[in-house]
Amino acid sequence: ITRSVGRDVSSGRMHTSPRLRKVDFPMEQAALNGKASTRPLREPLLTRDDQEAGAASGSGPPRPSGDTAYTTHLKAAMYGVINAVVVAPVMVGFAAIIFRHPAFHTDPAVYPALVKLVLFSSMVHQASFSAFSSLPFSIGQVQDAGLIFLSKMASDLADATADDSQQVRMATVLVALSSSTLLLGLALMLTGRLRLAVLVQYLPLPVVGGYLAFIGLYCLEAGLALMSGVQVTSLLGPDALAEWSELLQPAALLATLPGVACGLAMLLALSRYDHFLLLPGMLLAIPLAFFLVALAAGYDLDQLRDAGWIAPPQPAAPPLEAFRFFRLELVRWELLPSLLPTWFGMYISTFELATVLANPYSPRLATALANSNTHTD
Repeated sequence: ITRSVGRDVSSGRMHTSPRLRKVDFPMEQAALNGKASTRPLREPLLTRDDQEAGAASGSGPPRPSGDTAYTTHLKAAMYGVINAVVVAPVMVGFAAIIFRHPAFHTDPAVYPALVKLVLFSSMVHQASFSAFSSLPFSIGQVQDAGLIFLSKMASDLADATADDSQQVRMATVLVALSSSTLLLGLALMLTGRLRLAVLVQYLPLPVVGGYLAFIGLYCLEAGLALMSGVQVTSLLGPDALAEWSELLQPAALLATLPGVACGLAMLLALSRYDHFLLLPGMLLAIPLAFFLVALAAGYDLDQLRDAGWIAPPQPAAPPLEAFRFFRLELVRWELLPSLLPTWFGMYISTFELATVLANPYSPRLATALANSNTHTD
C-alpha cells in the first residue's frame, strides 16, 4: 500500500494516513487481474508492534480538519444511535435463533428474560470492543457465526433436562452458554498470543463457503418460524415436506409474506444504493408503516395481538430480574462435558471470516480492494 487516501466530506480536503508503509500484495493484485498467484504476502500492513504503538500513543483515526472535539463526539454519538437501531432487532433475532427450542417458550416470563440477556451480552461485547480494541475507529458487534453452535448447546441441554424443573433447565443452559463464550474468548486470545491465526489459510474455501451458506439457511429457518408461528427446523431435511406444507397454509403464508417482502426490499435497496442511513432508515420505516396501515384499517393493539401480528403482552419485570436464573446450585454440571465437541466446532468457526478475508481468491476481498480508496503496488 503506497498511500491510503480519504476525503473529508465536511471540508472536501484530502488527508493521508502516515502509518502505512509500502508493501507488496501480489496475491491480491493477481486476484484483481484474474490471475492466479501462489506467492505469499511478504509482510502485514500493520504489524503487532505498529498496533501496540498506536494503542499506547492513544492516537485515533485522522480527525477531519475543522472538526472540534464537540463535533467529533456528536458524530460518534450519532453513529452509535444508528448502529443501535440496526443492531437491536438483530439481537432479538439472535435470541430467537439461540433459544428456538420449545422448552424456552412454554413459560411467558422466560423468553423475554432471555432476550434481555442477549441484549445485555451485546452491550458488554460492544463496551469491551470500544474500550480495549487497538482500532479505535472500528465498531464491533456480535456475529452470527456462532449462533448455530449456541443454539445446539441450548437445545441439547433442554432435551437433557426435560424431566427437571424450569429453574434447573434455565440455570444449566445459561451457565453453560456463558461459560462457553467466555472460554471461547480466552481461547482466541491465546491463539493470537501464540501467533497461530496463520493456520486459517489452511481451511479450504469450499468448506468455509458451505458453512456460511448453512448459517444463512439456519437464520432463514428461524426467521420463517418467528413470522409464521410454525416450528421450522428442516427445510431441506427429512421433514422438509411436512414443514413446507405447514408454511404454505393460508394463515402461515399470510403472516410470512410481508416479512419476506420487506427482506427482499432491503436486500435490493442495499445492493443498489450505498448510504449509511439507508438500512437504519428502512428498519425504522417498516414498523412505522405497519402501524400506520393498521391504524388506517381500524385495528387496535388487542386485535393485532389476537391475529398474531404482534407479540402478546409480557409481564413487567425489573431489568435485573433476568439474572435470577443464574443459580449455580441448580446447575447440572455433569452435562457440560458433553458440549465440548460443539464448543470446539464453534472455536473453529470463528476463523471463517479471517479465512475469507485472507484468501486472495475471495470475491469479497477482490471487490473490497477494487472499490476502496487504496492504491495497490
